[in-house]
Amino acid sequence: MLTCIILSGGKSSRMGILKQNLDFFGESLANFQAKNFCQIFKDLYFSSKTPISNDYNIPTILDNENTFAPIFGLKSVLETLQQNIFVISIDTPFLQKNSVLKIIKSFQQHQNATFAKNAKTHPLIGIYPKDSLSVINSQIQKGNYKLMDLLKNMGSLEFIKISNQESRNLNYPKDYQQAIKGIINGR
Repeated sequence: MLTCIILSGGKSSRMGILKQNLDFFGESLANFQAKNFCQIFKDLYFSSKTPISNDYNIPTILDNENTFAPIFGLKSVLETLQQNIFVISIDTPFLQKNSVLKIIKSFQQHQNATFAKNAKTHPLIGIYPKDSLSVINSQIQKGNYKLMDLLKNMGSLEFIKISNQESRNLNYPKDYQQAIKGIINGR
């Protein structure tokens, strides 16, 4: 069985406040993501530099590295759990359950790292096998923290097509405002 990791270790400097605390229709974005992914996964964790407060008692796997880069969260989680992980970033709240299930099904069939793709490849929406830790460690030792380079170094990959809407990130206040307005207006 796969464990779901909600990556939440960024500084949120572009947003101006911690993204996990954003009000997302009367609840925090952390609670919104936890609620959605608890419906799909039995085991769920946040990954962050500090514990993530949430109403679902989802524990946080701490990333104690001083550098802010998702690769360090992946490293901490894989070292801690030593199992295959499904990852989603906290600021990607529009991913649909059907797409998650397609990613899981592809991984189960091929046993290769599997990621969402549309016009772009999304290294923070997908499955990292536990054996990807060696590639992560090697890349960190070289000082290369880029996730797209990590994917290139991982070998065989699978990709599942998702809509552009599903991969929308809430990086800036305008992204957040547009998302809220779009949902209220049915877009």
